[in-house]
Amino acid sequence: MSAIKIQNLEKTFGIRTIFKNVSFELKRGERLALIGANGAGKTTLIKCLIGEEDYTDGAVIIPYGETIGYLKQDVTSTWLGPTCMIRKRACEKRKKPCR
Repeated sequence: MSAIKIQNLEKTFGIRTIFKNVSFELKRGERLALIGANGAGKTTLIKCLIGEEDYTDGAVIIPYGETIGYLKQDVTSTWLGPTCMIRKRACEKRKKPCR
């Protein structure tokens, strides 16, 4: 059974089509990585999937209780603070230098 289903997703900005006819299914536990040139629409697609941006046509079907994990590409230093501290403590416990 699919956890997330994308059907014929389309996104346009004015007359410019960013992507069209994007369809795929992800089962629970599967992961997705988007690879492409700058400006190809990778971030826009993810924003459409997580509801941060509207899409022009198609459907994003996410069953109740399922979630999408997403790490923004413009992470701020405020966000990194606690994460770095957790990582530092983990490295100290292992008695190995952090990289």
